Amino acid sequence: MLLKMKEKIGLVVFVLFINSCIVDAQIESGIYDNGLKVAYNPSVSLLTAYYEGYSGYDESADSPRFSCVFYIHGYMKDSISEVETYFPLDKSEVLINGKIKLLKKNVVSIKLNSQHGGCWNV
Repeated sequence: MLLKMKEKIGLVVFVLFINSCIVDAQIESGIYDNGLKVAYNPSVSLLTAYYEGYSGYDESADSPRFSCVFYIHGYMKDSISEVETYFPLDKSEVLINGKIKLLKKNVVSIKLNSQHGGCWNV
């Protein structure tokens, strides 16, 4: 009986130890895949980001044909943030809301309520 109790206590201590070692991922400042640059201030949970993507190379102009560029602003709550997105220098004109979600370390998903002009081409 005493042996079973020691085994149970040992198992509980082990589970608590493992649980304390597992740390939930937190969004980090840096460059993510596909042109997303993120700045995160954990002391105030402020997320600012910049997305820039291009497609359709134009040989005569030696540049991409299509571009998608916008800023992202929001406050992280756990691993998800309600965000506002807007064109550079045009925050008052077209503001599109959405969500950014941390899927795992250095991997996020962005879902916007609508698309910025030109972004469907990228």
